[in-house]
Amino acid sequence: MTMFYSPSTGGFYDDSFKPNDAIELTDDEYALLVSGQRGSGFTVRDGVVVVVEPIEIDPPPESVELAWRDAEIEVVMDNLKAIMFDDPEALPGSESQWKAYGVALRRWEEGAEGFPLEEHRPSRPA
Repeated sequence: MTMFYSPSTGGFYDDSFKPNDAIELTDDEYALLVSGQRGSGFTVRDGVVVVVEPIEIDPPPESVELAWRDAEIEVVMDNLKAIMFDDPEALPGSESQWKAYGVALRRWEEGAEGFPLEEHRPSRPA
């Protein structure tokens, strides 16, 4: 079966139906394109269908810090439970230190002094 790629729809078609702009593909071209679908789709360059490589975008520092903060809040909650139950595997620090750390984390957001610089993050109890 012959396969085609349509730039206008971004889709693959067999010979039973194909848009007017469909480009015929060899079996090898089709197999290569389908195996490379990790990209951001396909495009036509010089009459040849190629995979568009994904553009890597670094997340903004604010979102990185908020994700870190949210993960740390989970650590605080788990450790406070461990302290409450006298778990010997609780992390170092007293209950009041962990509560204070939790408050500092909740305040670690846009507008906080030093946010979103990693070196200004609240510090865990030691």
